[in-house]
Amino acid sequence: MILPYICEQSVQELEAHQLYHPAIRTLLQYDRKEGTELVKSVCVYMKHRYNVTQAAQALFIHRTTLLFRLQRIEILTGLNWESWEDRIHLAATFELMRRNGEAEWMEDR
Repeated sequence: MILPYICEQSVQELEAHQLYHPAIRTLLQYDRKEGTELVKSVCVYMKHRYNVTQAAQALFIHRTTLLFRLQRIEILTGLNWESWEDRIHLAATFELMRRNGEAEWMEDR
């Protein structure tokens, strides 16, 4: 796949965390401070093709809880779920996190 290759090439010039989507950097700090799982929620939501019901089931939370989290994420970061640029950048960020072992909850693809 092209995404793993791009990520591999990119980290030869920069450190992986420098390439993270700004929203993920913000959410990582928030998760550490508040003990939340907003980054994981974003990843699972994307993995389930933005289907709230399926993502909530995978997270073992109620659908309404996930909707609340997604709304909180938008408020904290200004993330636009409809932006293809954001979606690509988020996907690359999660690939970099997976490669760096920074997200032990993330399943191998």
